[in-house]
Amino acid sequence: MKVFIKYEILKNIYTFKFLLIFIILIILFLSSFYTMFKDYNERNKKYIEEKDKPETIAIPTYPLSIFVKGLEEEISSSFIIDQDLRIIWKTIPIEKLNLIFSIFPAPDLLFIVKIILSLIVLLFSFDSVSGEKENGTLQMILSNSFSRTNFLLGKFFALYITISIPFLYSFLMILTILAILIPLDTEMFIRIILFFLISELYLIFFLIVGMSVSILSKRSFTSLIILLFIWTTLVFVIPTFASLASDALSPLPSESYYRQAKQQHWVKLIFLSIHQYGNDSFENIQNVIEKSKKDEEELWKDYQLKLHKHLSVSEKISKISPAGIFQDLILSISSTGFDEYDRLKRWLILLKDLKEEGTQGSEFSRSSIETIINVDFVLNVFFIIALNSFLLLLSFILFSRADVRKL
Repeated sequence: MKVFIKYEILKNIYTFKFLLIFIILIILFLSSFYTMFKDYNERNKKYIEEKDKPETIAIPTYPLSIFVKGLEEEISSSFIIDQDLRIIWKTIPIEKLNLIFSIFPAPDLLFIVKIILSLIVLLFSFDSVSGEKENGTLQMILSNSFSRTNFLLGKFFALYITISIPFLYSFLMILTILAILIPLDTEMFIRIILFFLISELYLIFFLIVGMSVSILSKRSFTSLIILLFIWTTLVFVIPTFASLASDALSPLPSESYYRQAKQQHWVKLIFLSIHQYGNDSFENIQNVIEKSKKDEEELWKDYQLKLHKHLSVSEKISKISPAGIFQDLILSISSTGFDEYDRLKRWLILLKDLKEEGTQGSEFSRSSIETIINVDFVLNVFFIIALNSFLLLLSFILFSRADVRKL
């Protein structure tokens, strides 16, 4: 089988398709790094400007946001807790600093692996078996006492190695550049290794799906059409459906709605105050202000609760697709996801309470790797491994039961 794997790898490498994809991946990785590093520098400059200002709480930009942007725009912001103990966001959104993000999604590594690399895997695997059928070589290979198990395993390992070569090369290239430009500690390297390993598991899923459809298809063109439909459904349709379903099941009023609600509430309090106290209403303005502050805080808490529920529903539905699980895992590793943003909000509320008591709070720090690798994280990784194992076993069963004469 070693000879067969070597033969398949060389056959895949010595093609124009491999060379083209290798070049495209290098360009994509370098372009992504350049764009995201520029974004990181702009945000870091903003942090340096804000951190020394009095009464300002500035959150430093996290280096891994170069790989995975996520909600870094909201997390690495600056805040003020004013005299009325209200939390005010100060930082200008990055869309105003970098216009590319106002037109396209962040071109980070998460985007490249989740969408582009998964498609590349299918373009390599769609004719892995159906191509042999069309060329008439499958019957010849299997008739020479070469077992179906060895054939399928050989194809799988050869394709996996072929795809991993350009991915690993491009990944190590930008990791080297990052390590030169930004000091990385041990925990950061562990996160980056986890990013790569989980990306490999995600790509293996599409590799097995590609081979399975190729086994069932008599023609490579049919296999390609079916796989493009599956890829579109898993990567685009289900996440879009999750967002729409979340809007229906847990509707979220816009922030402008809450701002208008606060303004309307303030006007209502003034009119009620005038109606109740008449000309003496100015003597009770302090009562009006205190009530307004409490009501504003309740409105803000209500919005945050609805936002949390809305995002939770969307996240759970998106996990129907392996692409959703992969994205959730990568955002957790990079500490730029919703969980980290939720931690920041809880930290700000705690800081506000401590300030009200006249005590000093600690600085905000990103979740440690021990905190990230919790039960949910392990279960999600285990699910992808189990799904890959099941699909691989299923492909072996389908291939072993197929009639060679009809292939």
